Amino acid sequence: SGNKLAEGTKWQLRATMLFLVVCCLEISDMIFAVDSVSAIVAQVNDLFLAYTSAVFAMLGLRATFFIIDVLVHMFSLLKYGVAAVLVFIGVKLCLSHVFLISPHIVVLVLFLAIGDSMMASVVAEELEKKAEGERFSDVEERVEKVEHIHKSPVIAEVTPCAA
Repeated sequence: SGNKLAEGTKWQLRATMLFLVVCCLEISDMIFAVDSVSAIVAQVNDLFLAYTSAVFAMLGLRATFFIIDVLVHMFSLLKYGVAAVLVFIGVKLCLSHVFLISPHIVVLVLFLAIGDSMMASVVAEELEKKAEGERFSDVEERVEKVEHIHKSPVIAEVTPCAA
């Protein structure tokens, strides 16, 4: 019948490049899980807190990556802010046995690093536009308005003539 395959048909398994990408993502997730769980368990005394934070970190990692990827395209200097955050966290972890940094200071440094890099990106973009002359469209519009005002007959009549 038509629903049965003919005997002797050879099966082939095929995969696209997306399959390879998904496999690489899953392998990197597993590496991150092993690395982060051991690091968190070493730092936090409460095992329940350590394991739940590791699970939530793994669940949110990929979504956070895509958000930061979009933001890096929007703000050209954000990568330096993220690098500063990573360096700060690394130094904080290395010095945690010698020097205790308050959580309030940690949050402040994180927000300042990310926020300052975003503001610097906006300022740099505006300065770039100004240097390239993209802002001259505003100037041209203002010049046209001034020229229009000076060419109007009302101002021509009011303007005193030198005799």
